[in-house]
Amino acid sequence: MVVGLVLLLGANRIQHLLGDRFVLAMEKLMGLILVAVGIEMLVRGYRALLATL
Repeated sequence: MVVGLVLLLGANRIQHLLGDRFVLAMEKLMGLILVAVGIEMLVRGYRALLATL
């Protein structure tokens, strides 16, 4: 939790060091990963539903 706190408190400085383009690219990559995980969960749920029928 301490590491998370330090990262959140220093977020502006970290963003400045990494640059806006890098931060934007990481946001898009994390969004893509989140969508992939969500789709995987939907597919597993759908398969489980079909298996019980």
